[in-house]
Amino acid sequence: MGRKKLVPWNKGKLVGDKLPFSYQEVREVKNSLRKSSDLKGLVLYSIAIDSSLRSGDLLNLKGKTVQSPSGMIRQEVTIFMEKTGKRITFALFEETRAALVEYLQERQIGEEDYLFTGRWTDKPMSKRTFRRFVKRCAQMIGLNPEHYSGHSTRRTRVIHLAINQVADTHIAELLGVRVETVRHYIRRVSLQISKGFPM
Repeated sequence: MGRKKLVPWNKGKLVGDKLPFSYQEVREVKNSLRKSSDLKGLVLYSIAIDSSLRSGDLLNLKGKTVQSPSGMIRQEVTIFMEKTGKRITFALFEETRAALVEYLQERQIGEEDYLFTGRWTDKPMSKRTFRRFVKRCAQMIGLNPEHYSGHSTRRTRVIHLAINQVADTHIAELLGVRVETVRHYIRRVSLQISKGFPM
């Protein structure tokens, strides 16, 4: 019996660094999520863009993380990152906070409840599910989902800040990463854009 031919895991797939979303694409995704009445998706995508968190940290957010004991939505949120243990603070923009108020009320999310759970469970949404969600967001507005994944939302704010000439040292401080990581993001995205992937 002949040996079964192995098929490469990446056959037919686009591999490598994924693209961030442009300003216009972020607006289009949010509008599409609103039109489809996907409040959970809107809040998830909005916080992912505002915070630039890794998916693990994003999906571990709880009610008490974004809401004060008095019930007010925090304008700034502070967490300790799972991967590095570093303390970072990120802002929730007004539009995100408004959607979050509605979401917390609709889902009856308590202090110890995770914001984004999987289906039929009170555990956090899986990273795999989040990656599929980001790809779906890209597809909703006519983008090739193969160019986008969970890390796309993390890179989006980095590139937007860089375009607005914010110093890479300041961006690194905001994200809790090394300056070299920020510079890598910028170099890779610039290379992808030069190959025909528009921003």
